[in-house]
Amino acid sequence: MLTGTAGSTAPKLSQLFASGTDWWQITGAVTQPIFRGGTLFHQELAAKAAFDQAKAQYRSAVIQAMQNVADALHAIRLDAVALQKAVEAERAAGRSLEIVRGRLRLGEINYLGLLTAQQTYQQALLSLAQAKAQRYANTVALFAALGGGWWNREDVDPEKPLTIGDFFQ
Repeated sequence: MLTGTAGSTAPKLSQLFASGTDWWQITGAVTQPIFRGGTLFHQELAAKAAFDQAKAQYRSAVIQAMQNVADALHAIRLDAVALQKAVEAERAAGRSLEIVRGRLRLGEINYLGLLTAQQTYQQALLSLAQAKAQRYANTVALFAALGGGWWNREDVDPEKPLTIGDFFQ
C-alpha cells in the first residue's frame, strides 16, 4: 500500500501558504509482505515434520500396547503350565505323605521320614500358592495392558455379557 501526504511548513503563521513552504511526502507501507524469504515453505515443512513425528509416536504407542498385551498373554500361558505342574507336584507330595504315614503306622520308617514327607508336601503347597499368585498378577497385567476398567462402564447392562463389539462403540 502506498500513501501520500501533502502539507506546508513555515516558521510564522503568516508564511504558512507562501511559496517554498510546500512539502510532499510519499510513504510506502507494506501491509502484506510480498517476499517472505521462504518462510511459508519452511512453515509447511515444519508442519509436515510435526505430523510425521506425531504419527510415529502414535504408531510406537500402539505397537507398545500390543507388545504389552502379547507379553501378558504369553506370561499367562506360561503360568498355566507352571500352575498345572504345581498342582501335579502337590498331589504327588500329598500321595507320598499318605504313603509315608501308612508306613510309619506299620513301623517301616521312623518319624524323621514322616517329617521329610511333610516338609516336601508343605513346600509343594507353597509352590502351588506362588504359582496361583503369579497367574493372578499376570492376569491383572493383562487387564492393565488392555486398558482396564471396561467392567465399570455405566452405559452397559452388568447382567448382559459383554461382546467384542461393546468395546468399539
